[in-house]
Amino acid sequence: MFNRQNLITYALYLILAISVASADAQDADLRATHEIPSKTFFLALTPSIVSLESGKQIPKHQIVSCGKVIEGRAWVTGVNSGWCRLSDLIPLEVALQELQSYVDANPNDAHAYAVLIQANILCGYHARSGELLDNVGDSIAGDDSIRYVRVIASNRELLTTEEVGKDIRVIAANKIQTYWLPWLVFAAKTDLERLKIESAFGEAKIATALSSSDPGKVALAKLRAAAEDLESSISICDKVLETNPLCSSAYSTKAVCLSRMGRHADELMVLDLAISHWPEASNMHYLRGLHYFGIDNYDLAERDFRSSLKYRRDEDPAHEILLAKVLLFREFKKEGEYNQQNLHEGCSLARQVSKRFNHTRAKYATVYAVALAMQGDVSVAEEILDVCSNSNQNDQDALELVNTCRVLILSPSLQGK
Repeated sequence: MFNRQNLITYALYLILAISVASADAQDADLRATHEIPSKTFFLALTPSIVSLESGKQIPKHQIVSCGKVIEGRAWVTGVNSGWCRLSDLIPLEVALQELQSYVDANPNDAHAYAVLIQANILCGYHARSGELLDNVGDSIAGDDSIRYVRVIASNRELLTTEEVGKDIRVIAANKIQTYWLPWLVFAAKTDLERLKIESAFGEAKIATALSSSDPGKVALAKLRAAAEDLESSISICDKVLETNPLCSSAYSTKAVCLSRMGRHADELMVLDLAISHWPEASNMHYLRGLHYFGIDNYDLAERDFRSSLKYRRDEDPAHEILLAKVLLFREFKKEGEYNQQNLHEGCSLARQVSKRFNHTRAKYATVYAVALAMQGDVSVAEEILDVCSNSNQNDQDALELVNTCRVLILSPSLQGK
């Protein structure tokens, strides 16, 4: 049976827990891929076609990820994958200005305009991508490329907003664009959204379209995982990695599936190998940090979450909040007095994130409140929870989390170390 101390620990875990669900929400491979340093993203910009050593080609104005550069050659993953001459590609951030100039001179090239938006997203220039979306010309606003990238860039829930849902229905009814479809699946934030996308296109139709490229196959693996067919998802990733051992999204997708299956030793092997390929891949450190937190190895979890924060490419709050959770939960679990330096850092990180949303997001405000209570600032913690509660009167899940936190912060065992 639960004694009082166990109940307090359980309540604290509800607030500070880190789960694979968190990984899935962050991982959407639009993000998982671009967490690799931006210098590894390239654009086929010139009118000439970039040829791979295999004899296949990369069409103009398509973005590819680069797994490795050796002696003037780059291994790329895109609609086709393999080695090509590095000189045929332009690093994405360098290419932005030239791509903008091309779009200015060719305003009716919808695909190029959409790729310009995509490039800004991948480089972390979200304000600029939003500005470009707001200024799409009437002549190309209805083009499928614009519809794809509009959904990809959207921060709203897929298929729950009328405008976004309309875009999905239109592109699903038209001829599938195999370049854009994987990015659409990657951009989905949850398994439910991925399943809605699959339903809109039709399972057979989308599976056929995604099977034509490595990014597409990984997107298909994500759809299989969303349907809880984890073995099939892993099998697809393994087949991709057999011929493309530098496909980062296949590693991250496989690792999440292995974690969900409880195969944690295998998960760690996959992540260790991925990090050996890409030491600065923020998302891989993020996933390995989740692994270590799940097995109560808080020191190694802290190490990886610090790396995730260091190498991140955007301002996603997951990086700070996960490090804060590790620092706070480790202090509560250990014997003896709290380490005030760790408490201060955890509280500072949680405050930064919660304040960014004016303390209205329960999943962040409650972490900040716990940190304040652990430092003895219970009255301030209660004020933060009041703000959060007043902002979420119609969100039952948020209110339940806040109410759990209210009980928790008054616990002597939380404050008394």
